Formats: sequence, structure tokens, C-alpha cells
Amino acid sequence: MKILLALSQSEASEAAMNFLMSQMAVRGTELRLLYVLDPYPERLATRMGSDDAPDFTSARRKQLELGEKLVSQATEQLSSAGFAVTSSIKEGDVEALIIEEAKRWRADLIVVGWRERKGIRSLFSANISEDVSRYAPCSVMVVRTPPWVRGFSCSCTGESALTSSAA
Repeated sequence: MKILLALSQSEASEAAMNFLMSQMAVRGTELRLLYVLDPYPERLATRMGSDDAPDFTSARRKQLELGEKLVSQATEQLSSAGFAVTSSIKEGDVEALIIEEAKRWRADLIVVGWRERKGIRSLFSANISEDVSRYAPCSVMVVRTPPWVRGFSCSCTGESALTSSAA
């Protein structure tokens, strides 16, 4: 079975990875990790610069650094659990790239974490997992974060979720 796991700097992504390690058969399972960089990391750029002069160069570099670290740590964890793991880091629209990668790689299953959107954002934008489920070329498993875990940073990087808007 070929499983595409979409990673992000979130507890939802960590829950999806933990679910795979605890519930999926290792034998005969190929995992492809996909991390998508936000091409326009506005929040991070503002934090690294200022409101008047956001530092997009540093923000994109930091985002890539965090992504590489997350993918490396996830690859190590999943490989240690016995999975055959490959990975990819891409930049662009998250939903479109997940679907494109699933088609290109001929995935049997896409696994994504579910993140609740609150407030006004929930009215104007769909959840990534909803869009992926709607347009995916294969089955999609959406893993919810247990309520007692929500609100904590992704512990697989040891850093706070600086690029949470990218996921």
C-alpha cells in the first residue's frame, strides 16, 4: 500500500503520524511524506521583520529550515518503526500539491490531520482536509487531534508552530 502523509507544523499533523505508526501495518507499506511551504509566509515575515517591512527572505529560509527538520525527524521516526519512507518538500498551494503528489505517486491513501478553523476564517475558507477529501484521486483518511492535545505545539520539532498559517 502506498500512503501519502501530508505534514505540517501542527499537532494535527503529529496526530496523523502517530496514528499511522500505531494503526497501520508496516509490512508492504510505502510512505511518502509531503511538506508544503507557503510561498507567501506573511505572518512569519512580519514577525521576523516588522509590520512596515516584513522580511520575506528570512521567513522563507526559516520556513524551509523548519520543514526540513520536521521531515527529517518524521522520516527517522517512521523508518525506525519499520516503514519504507520517502519525502518531498514543495512550495505552493497546499491542497493542490497534496492532490498532485497523490496522482503523480499513485497513492492508495492520503492521510491528513484535521485542524479546526474558528471565527471568521471558518466562514470564508474551507479546511485543507475537506478540500483534499473532495478532490483526491484516492481514499483520504482524516485524523482528528484528540481534544486533550489541542492547543499544544508540534513536539516533533521541539519548536513552536511558526508556520501555522501554511497548514
